[in-house]
Amino acid sequence: MAFEESERTEAATPKRRQEARARGQVARSVELNSALILLGAFGALAFGGTAMAQVLIGTLRKGLYLGGQADLHPEALRGLYLWVTGEVARAISPVVLAGAASGFLSNALQIGILVTPEAIRWNWGRISPARGLQALFSARGGVEVLKAALKMSILGVVAYRTLRPEWDRFPELAQMDLPQLLTWELSLSLRLGLRVAGVYCLLGLADYAYQRWQHEKSLRMTRAEVQEEGRQTEGDPQIRARVRSLQRERAMRRMMQAVPDASVVVVNPIHIAVALRYDARTMRAPKVVAKGRRLVAERIVAIARQAGVSVVRDVPLAGALDRLVEVGGEIPAMLYRAVAGILAYIYAQESRRVSAQGIG
Repeated sequence: MAFEESERTEAATPKRRQEARARGQVARSVELNSALILLGAFGALAFGGTAMAQVLIGTLRKGLYLGGQADLHPEALRGLYLWVTGEVARAISPVVLAGAASGFLSNALQIGILVTPEAIRWNWGRISPARGLQALFSARGGVEVLKAALKMSILGVVAYRTLRPEWDRFPELAQMDLPQLLTWELSLSLRLGLRVAGVYCLLGLADYAYQRWQHEKSLRMTRAEVQEEGRQTEGDPQIRARVRSLQRERAMRRMMQAVPDASVVVVNPIHIAVALRYDARTMRAPKVVAKGRRLVAERIVAIARQAGVSVVRDVPLAGALDRLVEVGGEIPAMLYRAVAGILAYIYAQESRRVSAQGIG
Protein backbone atom coordinates (compact mmCIF):
# COMPACT_ATOMS: atom_id res chain seq x y z
CA MET A 1 0.00 0.00 0.00
CA ALA A 2 2.80 2.42 0.89
CA PHE A 3 4.58 1.62 -2.36
CA GLU A 4 1.37 2.28 -4.31
CA GLU A 5 0.90 5.63 -2.56
CA SER A 6 4.47 6.65 -3.37
CA GLU A 7 3.81 5.95 -7.06
CA ARG A 8 0.84 8.35 -7.15
CA THR A 9 2.76 11.53 -7.82
CA GLU A 10 0.65 13.09 -10.59
CA ALA A 11 -2.22 15.51 -10.02
CA ALA A 12 -5.66 14.26 -10.99
CA THR A 13 -6.78 15.00 -14.52
CA PRO A 14 -10.11 16.76 -15.23
CA LYS A 15 -11.56 13.43 -16.38
CA ARG A 16 -10.57 11.75 -13.12
CA ARG A 17 -12.12 14.58 -11.11
CA GLN A 18 -15.33 14.44 -13.14
CA GLU A 19 -15.66 10.67 -12.66
CA ALA A 20 -15.04 11.00 -8.90
CA ARG A 21 -17.68 13.74 -8.64
CA ALA A 22 -20.18 11.59 -10.53
CA ARG A 23 -19.63 8.87 -7.91
CA GLY A 24 -20.18 11.39 -5.12
CA GLN A 25 -16.52 11.48 -4.07
CA VAL A 26 -16.09 15.15 -3.18
CA ALA A 27 -14.33 17.16 -0.49
CA ARG A 28 -16.98 17.87 2.13
CA SER A 29 -16.76 18.51 5.85
CA VAL A 30 -19.63 17.19 7.95
CA GLU A 31 -18.25 19.24 10.84
CA LEU A 32 -18.62 22.47 8.85
CA ASN A 33 -22.18 21.52 7.90
CA SER A 34 -23.11 20.92 11.54
CA ALA A 35 -21.42 24.14 12.63
CA LEU A 36 -23.25 26.30 10.10
CA ILE A 37 -26.59 24.64 10.89
CA LEU A 38 -26.01 25.35 14.58
CA LEU A 39 -24.95 28.92 13.83
CA GLY A 40 -28.00 29.53 11.65
CA ALA A 41 -30.39 28.09 14.24
CA PHE A 42 -28.97 30.14 17.12
CA GLY A 43 -28.79 33.23 14.90
CA ALA A 44 -32.50 32.92 14.19
CA LEU A 45 -33.08 32.34 17.90
CA ALA A 46 -31.16 35.53 18.72
CA PHE A 47 -33.32 37.62 16.37
CA GLY A 48 -36.68 36.04 17.11
CA GLY A 49 -36.19 34.41 20.50
CA THR A 50 -38.29 36.93 22.43
CA ALA A 51 -41.26 36.55 20.08
CA MET A 52 -40.90 32.78 20.14
CA ALA A 53 -40.83 32.78 23.97
CA GLN A 54 -43.98 34.89 24.10
CA VAL A 55 -45.78 32.50 21.75
CA LEU A 56 -44.69 29.48 23.78
CA ILE A 57 -45.67 31.10 27.10
CA GLY A 58 -49.07 32.08 25.72
CA THR A 59 -49.56 28.59 24.34
CA LEU A 60 -48.61 27.02 27.67
CA ARG A 61 -50.96 29.28 29.62
CA LYS A 62 -53.89 28.67 27.33
CA GLY A 63 -53.15 24.97 27.20
CA LEU A 64 -53.11 24.72 30.97
CA TYR A 65 -56.35 26.69 31.19
CA LEU A 66 -58.12 24.56 28.62
CA GLY A 67 -56.63 21.35 29.98
CA GLY A 68 -57.99 22.12 33.43
CA GLN A 69 -61.59 22.11 32.26
CA ALA A 70 -63.66 19.15 33.46
CA ASP A 71 -65.76 18.76 30.30
CA LEU A 72 -62.96 17.74 27.96
CA HIS A 73 -64.11 15.07 25.55
CA PRO A 74 -62.08 13.21 22.87
CA GLU A 75 -62.92 15.68 20.15
CA ALA A 76 -61.92 18.60 22.40
CA LEU A 77 -58.64 16.89 23.27
CA ARG A 78 -57.97 16.32 19.60
CA GLY A 79 -58.59 20.00 18.85
CA LEU A 80 -56.39 21.07 21.77
CA TYR A 81 -53.57 18.82 20.57
CA LEU A 82 -53.76 20.17 17.00
CA TRP A 83 -53.85 23.77 18.25
CA VAL A 84 -50.82 23.32 20.54
CA THR A 85 -48.91 21.52 17.79
CA GLY A 86 -49.64 24.33 15.32
CA GLU A 87 -48.59 27.06 17.78
CA VAL A 88 -45.34 25.28 18.68
CA ALA A 89 -44.57 24.70 14.99
CA ARG A 90 -45.23 28.38 14.25
CA ALA A 91 -42.92 29.41 17.08
CA ILE A 92 -39.97 27.19 16.17
CA SER A 93 -40.32 27.33 12.36
CA PRO A 94 -37.89 30.29 11.95
CA VAL A 95 -35.18 28.35 13.81
CA VAL A 96 -35.82 25.17 11.81
CA LEU A 97 -35.88 27.02 8.48
CA ALA A 98 -32.71 28.96 9.33
CA GLY A 99 -30.91 25.73 10.22
CA ALA A 100 -32.07 24.03 7.02
CA ALA A 101 -31.05 27.02 4.88
CA SER A 102 -27.63 27.10 6.57
CA GLY A 103 -27.13 23.39 5.88
CA PHE A 104 -28.08 23.82 2.21
CA LEU A 105 -25.79 26.83 1.87
CA SER A 106 -22.92 24.94 3.48
CA ASN A 107 -23.25 22.07 1.02
CA ALA A 108 -23.60 24.44 -1.93
CA LEU A 109 -20.45 26.35 -0.95
CA GLN A 110 -18.43 23.17 -0.49
CA ILE A 111 -19.49 21.02 -3.45
CA GLY A 112 -22.05 23.04 -5.42
CA ILE A 113 -25.35 21.54 -6.57
CA LEU A 114 -24.64 17.83 -6.95
CA VAL A 115 -27.15 15.02 -7.55
CA THR A 116 -25.48 11.61 -7.75
CA PRO A 117 -27.76 8.56 -7.95
CA GLU A 118 -24.69 6.34 -7.66
CA ALA A 119 -23.92 7.75 -4.22
CA ILE A 120 -27.25 6.45 -2.83
CA ARG A 121 -27.16 3.14 -4.70
CA TRP A 122 -27.20 0.10 -2.43
CA ASN A 123 -23.74 -1.27 -1.70
CA TRP A 124 -23.26 -4.27 0.57
CA GLY A 125 -19.66 -3.24 1.20
CA ARG A 126 -20.85 -0.23 3.20
CA ILE A 127 -22.34 -2.46 5.90
CA SER A 128 -19.51 -4.98 5.94
CA PRO A 129 -18.21 -5.44 9.53
CA ALA A 130 -14.74 -6.29 8.23
CA ARG A 131 -14.62 -3.12 6.20
CA GLY A 132 -15.87 -1.10 9.17
CA LEU A 133 -13.19 -2.53 11.47
CA GLN A 134 -10.54 -1.92 8.85
CA ALA A 135 -11.61 1.72 8.55
CA LEU A 136 -11.77 2.09 12.33
CA PHE A 137 -8.21 0.87 12.88
CA SER A 138 -6.74 2.58 9.81
CA ALA A 139 -4.69 5.76 9.83
CA ARG A 140 -7.74 7.74 8.70
CA GLY A 141 -9.80 6.24 11.55
CA GLY A 142 -7.14 7.28 14.04
CA VAL A 143 -7.20 10.82 12.68
CA GLU A 144 -10.99 10.93 13.04
CA VAL A 145 -10.76 9.78 16.67
CA LEU A 146 -8.18 12.47 17.44
CA LYS A 147 -10.33 15.09 15.70
CA ALA A 148 -13.37 14.07 17.75
CA ALA A 149 -11.42 14.19 21.00
CA LEU A 150 -9.95 17.60 20.16
CA LYS A 151 -13.36 18.94 19.15
CA MET A 152 -15.05 17.77 22.35
CA SER A 153 -12.23 19.17 24.47
CA ILE A 154 -12.36 22.62 22.86
CA LEU A 155 -16.16 22.81 22.93
CA GLY A 156 -16.16 21.60 26.54
CA VAL A 157 -13.80 24.40 27.54
CA VAL A 158 -16.00 26.98 25.77
CA ALA A 159 -19.13 25.63 27.47
CA TYR A 160 -17.44 25.62 30.89
CA ARG A 161 -16.19 29.21 30.58
CA THR A 162 -19.69 30.30 29.52
CA LEU A 163 -21.63 28.50 32.26
CA ARG A 164 -19.19 28.96 35.13
CA PRO A 165 -20.19 32.59 35.94
CA GLU A 166 -23.87 31.55 36.11
CA TRP A 167 -23.53 28.72 38.62
CA ASP A 168 -24.10 31.03 41.60
CA ARG A 169 -27.50 32.00 40.23
CA PHE A 170 -28.88 28.45 40.04
CA PRO A 171 -30.44 28.59 43.56
CA GLU A 172 -32.33 31.74 42.52
CA LEU A 173 -34.16 29.87 39.74
CA ALA A 174 -36.64 28.37 42.21
CA GLN A 175 -37.85 31.88 43.16
CA MET A 176 -38.30 33.16 39.57
CA ASP A 177 -41.66 33.25 37.87
CA LEU A 178 -42.08 31.62 34.47
CA PRO A 179 -41.36 34.68 32.23
CA GLN A 180 -38.21 35.53 34.21
CA LEU A 181 -37.04 31.92 34.09
CA LEU A 182 -37.59 31.63 30.35
CA THR A 183 -35.85 34.96 29.73
CA TRP A 184 -32.81 33.89 31.75
CA GLU A 185 -32.66 30.49 30.07
CA LEU A 186 -33.02 32.06 26.62
CA SER A 187 -30.23 34.56 27.29
CA LEU A 188 -27.89 31.88 28.64
CA SER A 189 -28.73 29.48 25.82
CA LEU A 190 -28.02 32.15 23.22
CA ARG A 191 -24.65 33.03 24.72
CA LEU A 192 -23.67 29.41 24.99
CA GLY A 193 -25.01 28.46 21.58
CA LEU A 194 -23.42 31.33 19.68
CA ARG A 195 -20.03 30.82 21.32
CA VAL A 196 -20.09 27.09 20.68
CA ALA A 197 -21.29 27.60 17.11
CA GLY A 198 -18.57 30.19 16.43
CA VAL A 199 -15.79 27.93 17.71
CA TYR A 200 -17.40 24.99 15.90
CA CYS A 201 -17.27 26.95 12.64
CA LEU A 202 -13.53 27.51 13.05
CA LEU A 203 -13.07 23.79 13.68
CA GLY A 204 -15.26 23.05 10.65
CA LEU A 205 -13.14 25.26 8.40
CA ALA A 206 -9.99 23.47 9.57
CA ASP A 207 -11.70 20.14 8.94
CA TYR A 208 -12.76 21.26 5.45
CA ALA A 209 -9.14 22.14 4.63
CA TYR A 210 -8.10 18.69 5.83
CA GLN A 211 -10.86 17.00 3.81
CA ARG A 212 -9.78 18.84 0.64
CA TRP A 213 -6.17 17.79 1.19
CA GLN A 214 -7.27 14.19 1.78
CA HIS A 215 -9.51 14.28 -1.28
CA GLU A 216 -6.74 15.59 -3.54
CA LYS A 217 -4.42 12.92 -2.18
CA SER A 218 -6.94 10.17 -2.92
CA LEU A 219 -7.35 11.38 -6.52
CA ARG A 220 -3.65 11.44 -7.35
CA MET A 221 -2.60 9.21 -10.22
CA THR A 222 0.45 7.33 -11.36
CA ARG A 223 2.21 8.32 -14.57
CA ALA A 224 1.03 5.10 -16.17
CA GLU A 225 -2.60 6.00 -15.38
CA VAL A 226 -2.16 9.49 -16.85
CA GLN A 227 -0.64 8.06 -20.03
CA GLU A 228 -3.36 5.42 -20.32
CA GLU A 229 -6.07 8.04 -19.90
CA GLY A 230 -4.39 10.17 -22.57
CA ARG A 231 -4.41 7.23 -24.98
CA GLN A 232 -8.07 6.54 -24.26
CA THR A 233 -9.03 10.18 -24.66
CA GLU A 234 -6.94 11.16 -27.66
CA GLY A 235 -6.11 7.82 -29.25
CA ASP A 236 -2.84 5.97 -29.65
CA PRO A 237 0.12 8.35 -30.27
CA GLN A 238 1.34 6.28 -33.23
CA ILE A 239 -2.08 6.38 -34.85
CA ARG A 240 -2.35 10.14 -34.28
CA ALA A 241 1.12 10.64 -35.80
CA ARG A 242 0.13 8.57 -38.83
CA VAL A 243 -3.08 10.60 -39.25
CA ARG A 244 -1.13 13.87 -39.11
CA SER A 245 1.34 12.50 -41.66
CA LEU A 246 -1.48 11.61 -44.05
CA GLN A 247 -3.03 15.03 -43.59
CA ARG A 248 0.27 16.72 -44.43
CA GLU A 249 0.65 14.53 -47.52
CA ARG A 250 -2.83 15.44 -48.75
CA ALA A 251 -2.21 19.14 -48.08
CA MET A 252 1.10 18.95 -49.97
CA ARG A 253 -0.57 17.17 -52.89
CA ARG A 254 -3.32 19.79 -53.11
CA MET A 255 -0.74 22.57 -52.92
CA MET A 256 1.36 21.11 -55.74
CA GLN A 257 -1.74 20.63 -57.88
CA ALA A 258 -2.39 24.39 -57.59
CA VAL A 259 1.09 25.40 -58.88
CA PRO A 260 0.30 24.98 -62.64
CA ASP A 261 -2.57 27.46 -62.28
CA ALA A 262 -0.36 30.08 -60.60
CA SER A 263 0.36 33.45 -62.23
CA VAL A 264 3.97 33.62 -61.02
CA VAL A 265 6.43 31.90 -58.67
CA VAL A 266 8.67 34.21 -56.62
CA VAL A 267 11.95 32.62 -55.47
CA ASN A 268 14.86 33.41 -53.15
CA PRO A 269 16.48 31.98 -55.33
CA ILE A 270 16.19 28.29 -54.36
CA HIS A 271 15.73 28.45 -50.58
CA ILE A 272 12.17 29.82 -50.77
CA ALA A 273 9.51 29.56 -53.45
CA VAL A 274 6.07 31.19 -53.28
CA ALA A 275 3.44 30.62 -55.99
CA LEU A 276 0.96 33.49 -56.54
CA ARG A 277 -2.28 33.47 -58.46
CA TYR A 278 -4.35 36.48 -59.45
CA ASP A 279 -7.58 36.76 -61.43
CA ALA A 280 -8.87 40.33 -61.63
CA ARG A 281 -12.44 39.13 -62.30
CA THR A 282 -12.82 36.95 -59.19
CA MET A 283 -10.10 38.05 -56.75
CA ARG A 284 -9.70 41.17 -54.67
CA ALA A 285 -5.94 40.62 -54.31
CA PRO A 286 -3.36 37.99 -55.33
CA LYS A 287 -3.34 34.82 -53.24
CA VAL A 288 -0.57 32.45 -52.19
CA VAL A 289 -1.50 29.04 -53.61
CA ALA A 290 1.74 27.25 -52.68
CA LYS A 291 4.95 27.89 -50.77
CA GLY A 292 7.84 25.95 -49.37
CA ARG A 293 11.52 25.85 -48.47
CA ARG A 294 14.47 23.96 -49.88
CA LEU A 295 13.28 20.62 -51.34
CA VAL A 296 9.65 21.75 -51.42
CA ALA A 297 10.76 25.00 -53.08
CA GLU A 298 12.70 23.08 -55.70
CA ARG A 299 9.65 20.95 -56.42
CA ILE A 300 7.42 24.02 -56.77
CA VAL A 301 9.88 25.62 -59.23
CA ALA A 302 10.17 22.40 -61.26
CA ILE A 303 6.37 22.04 -61.58
CA ALA A 304 6.02 25.74 -62.47
CA ARG A 305 8.59 25.57 -65.26
CA GLN A 306 7.08 22.38 -66.60
CA ALA A 307 3.66 24.12 -66.73
CA GLY A 308 5.08 27.29 -68.29
CA VAL A 309 4.58 29.46 -65.19
CA SER A 310 7.04 32.35 -64.92
CA VAL A 311 9.63 32.10 -62.14
CA VAL A 312 10.88 35.48 -60.87
CA ARG A 313 13.76 36.01 -58.45
CA ASP A 314 13.01 38.61 -55.77
CA VAL A 315 14.76 37.87 -52.49
CA PRO A 316 13.00 40.44 -50.21
CA LEU A 317 9.55 39.76 -51.64
CA ALA A 318 9.90 35.97 -51.44
CA GLY A 319 10.97 36.19 -47.80
CA ALA A 320 8.13 38.57 -46.92
CA LEU A 321 5.50 36.40 -48.62
CA ASP A 322 6.78 33.26 -46.91
CA ARG A 323 6.82 34.97 -43.53
CA LEU A 324 3.53 36.89 -43.66
CA VAL A 325 1.07 34.87 -45.75
CA GLU A 326 -0.26 31.34 -45.27
CA VAL A 327 -1.26 29.10 -48.17
CA GLY A 328 -4.68 30.21 -49.42
CA GLY A 329 -4.34 33.70 -47.93
CA GLU A 330 -4.34 37.06 -49.68
CA ILE A 331 -1.17 39.13 -49.73
CA PRO A 332 -1.15 42.13 -47.35
CA ALA A 333 -1.61 45.67 -48.64
CA MET A 334 2.03 46.52 -47.94
CA LEU A 335 3.10 44.09 -50.69
CA TYR A 336 0.58 45.20 -53.33
CA ARG A 337 3.03 47.46 -55.15
CA ALA A 338 5.85 44.90 -55.31
CA VAL A 339 3.57 42.10 -56.51
CA ALA A 340 1.80 44.41 -58.96
CA GLY A 341 5.17 45.31 -60.51
CA ILE A 342 6.05 41.64 -61.01
CA LEU A 343 2.63 40.80 -62.47
CA ALA A 344 2.80 43.81 -64.80
CA TYR A 345 6.22 42.68 -65.98
CA ILE A 346 4.96 39.13 -66.62
CA TYR A 347 1.84 40.35 -68.45
CA ALA A 348 4.03 42.60 -70.59
CA GLN A 349 6.33 39.67 -71.40
CA GLU A 350 3.36 37.50 -72.36
CA SER A 351 1.91 40.27 -74.54
CA ARG A 352 5.20 40.70 -76.41
CA ARG A 353 5.47 36.94 -76.87
CA VAL A 354 1.95 36.71 -78.24
CA SER A 355 2.61 39.69 -80.54
CA ALA A 356 5.84 38.11 -81.81
CA GLN A 357 4.04 34.84 -82.53
CA GLY A 358 1.30 36.71 -84.41
CA ILE A 359 3.83 38.57 -86.59
CA GLY A 360 5.72 35.38 -87.30
